[in-house]
Amino acid sequence: MPEKEIGGGRTAPFFLVRSFKVRHCQRFRRFGLYVLGALVFTASSTQAAPFTGLLEVSSSWTPEPGSDRSLGAFTARGFTTTGGAMVCHGARVESRPVQEPTGACGEAEVEAVMTYRIYCQFEGAEDILQGTDTGTSCISLSCYDENFVLQVGCPLTFTSHTTVTGGTGALAGTRGGWTNSGTGTFTQAGRSESGAIFLTATFTYELEGDLELADGSVPPAGAALEIPSPGATVSGISLISGWSCLGGELQVEFSDADGIIETMTVGHGTERPDTGRVCGDIKNGFSAAYNWSRLGSGEKTARLIRNGEEVASHTFFVTAFDVEFVTGASGMCTLNDFPTTGKNATFVWEQSQQDFVLEAVN
Repeated sequence: MPEKEIGGGRTAPFFLVRSFKVRHCQRFRRFGLYVLGALVFTASSTQAAPFTGLLEVSSSWTPEPGSDRSLGAFTARGFTTTGGAMVCHGARVESRPVQEPTGACGEAEVEAVMTYRIYCQFEGAEDILQGTDTGTSCISLSCYDENFVLQVGCPLTFTSHTTVTGGTGALAGTRGGWTNSGTGTFTQAGRSESGAIFLTATFTYELEGDLELADGSVPPAGAALEIPSPGATVSGISLISGWSCLGGELQVEFSDADGIIETMTVGHGTERPDTGRVCGDIKNGFSAAYNWSRLGSGEKTARLIRNGEEVASHTFFVTAFDVEFVTGASGMCTLNDFPTTGKNATFVWEQSQQDFVLEAVN
């Protein structure tokens, strides 16, 4: 790894990149400026299903024992719409200076480019994604003290491009990747006795991209709209329900050939033990009561939307009365040989449910 004189005859790894405006160059010529490499995500594939989510990243540079170098590494955990809960780790494989500003950062910011080798695993599974992440970080010049050490609490913005080169197990041959832009703050910064820099920072990133398995399929989704189910026919008043590993605001949007009919927010966070393996926890259910007559009869589309972005959708059918809510009606019917031969089921009209409900089986 190349090293840079930082004053006093000491050297340190050149993992911070000097690429600010010419007017700053003379001022910083004799110093090594240190920028923390971090993880950020972006899509390189136009194939496969949409891949979105949130990751919280802890990234650090620590002195290498017995030397004046520092080692970069990170850990990340979050939720995605493809695969559910994801855990990532990795280490820096390259740091290189930006000889000329690219315009990615402002005039009063330091621009750095880092490359990481990353390994990501969907929690609860043995399958691992492998990829390379290359990103650009921007740090304000005001974040450095007189010795050009980064200050705790200083903000960092970062964008990068992750290219997935393969995987193991069911994810073998995975293609695609993701993009991201995120922000974070430094939580520790300084120099060891040997002169090596140590830094830690935490970040939050929004992911967006695509993944495709070798057989052309996609990993299991991290969100599902279960009721209404695809192709189902609904009537009366019942639940909209499903689950999502992702936080944020969840909405269900209903539309038909003429456009959007209604969008409603649904409560999220009820216990769904069956989502534990995919999401890493069980508080992922959502539900809301809904009168299907509000949509009118015919084919409709339901879309599950998180923070303004669609994460699931399908079509279904509604059978409705001519009025939205029927009052003052009564009725009863019997189905012979139902649910089995020799049994008869009796149904009565229930106004509160706007439907016939089972009263007895004889």
